[in-house]
Amino acid sequence: MQNPAPSNITSTAINYLYICQRKLWFYRHHLEMEHTSESVDLGKHLHDESYPREKRRELEIDNLVKIDYIDKQGILHDIKYGTTMETAHIMQICYYLYLLKQKGVSNKKGIINYPRQRQTTEVELTPEREKEVGNAIEKVNEITACLTEVYRTQLNPTISFLHEPGDRRFSLSLDLAEIFKPLIIDRIIFRLFNRQQLNESKHFETNIDGCYLNEKGRKLFIPAFDEQLKQTVSHRKLKRHVSYQRLIRLECYKLIKHLVGMETYQALRPWW
Repeated sequence: MQNPAPSNITSTAINYLYICQRKLWFYRHHLEMEHTSESVDLGKHLHDESYPREKRRELEIDNLVKIDYIDKQGILHDIKYGTTMETAHIMQICYYLYLLKQKGVSNKKGIINYPRQRQTTEVELTPEREKEVGNAIEKVNEITACLTEVYRTQLNPTISFLHEPGDRRFSLSLDLAEIFKPLIIDRIIFRLFNRQQLNESKHFETNIDGCYLNEKGRKLFIPAFDEQLKQTVSHRKLKRHVSYQRLIRLECYKLIKHLVGMETYQALRPWW
């Protein structure tokens, strides 16, 4: 399985993936409202006032994440207001460690600090969590690409036919992603290999359970992914060229016709 590039994915996007996928979609489309909320103000105040004796130095990585501070032992610390969303907090700090590993920093440990509760949670980037971070990056990209088209129709993105639905989980976009992975993702991988742009020894991780693109590989893959969505094919019914991105929306329209009884749904099969 390929691991999509984190080149434009912030730690906030990873956080929202585990909290509310609706927020994730709004955030990825620059529709942010939480910066005016009271809870965010409280969090910022807590961040500024906590651990005054600690000589904190923030670390920013590629304008994607900002680590609150690193202690003398080199352990990352992330300050949080409450423990309610601890799973999201854990994956967020795992994402910090993941990015640092991509840059050759071998730090595998971080600590989440909850000053109000006087609690700490130690987090380690295990192979299992590293794999989960890779899956999270892939889901963020899938949700962003497919959900954009779902929102342009009358479909409810939380009601799906393949993945388990949920109020905070846009499972319909994951259903659509299953249809388009062979058409988009697989073709990109094969094309990059055939052109000898991707190389097994140079662009893949071999020290974890699975097949993952390394940083160099991801930098090749993500521009190819964006470009593939813009490519067009000649549509047999519409008698005109449509982009791969547009094909996702047309698949949504086919689902609507099935639900209202106009015609039986048949998943897209490539004719080109």
